Amino acid sequence: VLAGYGPTTREKLEENRRVLGEALRLAVGCDDSAVSFRESAKGEYAGLTCVDGQLTGSLRGVEIPMRGFAAAKSSAVSTLLIHPQGAGALDADLVRALAAAGHALHAIDPFGCGKNIAEQKAQEPRGSSPFFTTFNRTDDAERIYDIALAVRYLLAASSAQVQIVGLGAAGLWALAAAAVLGPQDRLLRFALDLNEFDTASAAAYLNDLPIPGILRAGGLANAAALAAPHDTLLHNGGERFDCTWAEMAYALYP
Repeated sequence: VLAGYGPTTREKLEENRRVLGEALRLAVGCDDSAVSFRESAKGEYAGLTCVDGQLTGSLRGVEIPMRGFAAAKSSAVSTLLIHPQGAGALDADLVRALAAAGHALHAIDPFGCGKNIAEQKAQEPRGSSPFFTTFNRTDDAERIYDIALAVRYLLAASSAQVQIVGLGAAGLWALAAAAVLGPQDRLLRFALDLNEFDTASAAAYLNDLPIPGILRAGGLANAAALAAPHDTLLHNGGERFDCTWAEMAYALYP
């Protein structure tokens, strides 16, 4: 059934986006929340002044810790850095180099990362109760949702080019976010670590990206196709990440 949605033409890609893309949106619970930012404190990281605060999505009231850095010069680029351990784990040299190059930097703590750790009872970790995913989203689904909200906030906050950098496992979350965001009013740029993910392995999804319904939506191989036409750099895929549909989709945008 999935083979019929191969993006061989623009029309096929849009049909894929309408059917499989919507299935992915439903799997991660994406919505059209308005997103606002509330500053909570000023501080310093990597020798740079930063502002910490909370992004809030209007529909679910989700709060996402965000840290922002002012660029050393006027910014034409707004870059979102996503580390699987949160903003506090970012490499200081990377932060300083990007700021010196004129990037307005932002970093978030997606769900369960950094300061954004859900309260849990030691005897019953989140997700361990029977039928949990019948009524709740998995941690990874929540992380994808958070990233999509943050990107939408940055698009609305300025006219700068928006870039998203996903490090380690966060590259997989950001790739799924690129797919659920779909085409925007201007092109985004993604640089994403594929973390040597094996798109042909159901066990890889169960162990490293457990989201009910993601394979019915074509998995990450299709998410990479649905990132088109945004500028996307995928690296560390090894030999196990299937880019066939992504290559087909991007060939439609010469």
